[in-house]
Amino acid sequence: MMSTKYLNILKLIEIEEKRKRVKKEKHDSDVFILLLCIVLVAISVTLAFIYHITKNDWIKLSSIVLLLLAYITLPVMNAYKIYSHRAKIKRSFALPFRDSVDLNIKSEFFIDGKYLPYLTKLKNEELRLGILEVKHERTCLEKRMTLMIGPIDKFGILPGVVATISTLIKIPGAYNWVTAIAYGYIGLTFISIFFYQLIMRYDRMIALTELALEIKSEASKI
Repeated sequence: MMSTKYLNILKLIEIEEKRKRVKKEKHDSDVFILLLCIVLVAISVTLAFIYHITKNDWIKLSSIVLLLLAYITLPVMNAYKIYSHRAKIKRSFALPFRDSVDLNIKSEFFIDGKYLPYLTKLKNEELRLGILEVKHERTCLEKRMTLMIGPIDKFGILPGVVATISTLIKIPGAYNWVTAIAYGYIGLTFISIFFYQLIMRYDRMIALTELALEIKSEASKI
């Protein structure tokens, strides 16, 4: 019977990454930005339901304005984040690759290096079966992403912003399909954040497993 050591190693990698990220980004504003967007959308949707009951155009206006604020919060807060770290960003122009390594590669490099020996100790059959299943799930996830959030991958949040502004200009009257796009697109944006992070993790675990198989193959030739 095939063991689950391979799967457990992948889980341990994610757990250690999460711990390091929480410690490293203890004062980061990313979580605050995401929570602020969620709160704005929740209030906006609530007001939309109230509008359907009361037919009060001011409630509808408030709902759409809050939705628009949710859309623009992400780029505005990220712009503020860049401004607040402008001194560090200016220094990064001198040695951009070094800063990129420290921010985006260093932590993953040490974690992968720590768990790679554990992967190389597993049987080839378990590694091959494991990477087969991970690749299969990655392909299925990509197809689900295409069905659900395909437009976001190509156009970003622009269609949602345009739909919201169009709805805002045409306040009088009933909701239409443009309004549906405005409210639905923000939900897809939140979903895309989760999906993109997950598919990048699949890609990294596939590459790490392939490296372990390559190391074992080279060792067997010696």
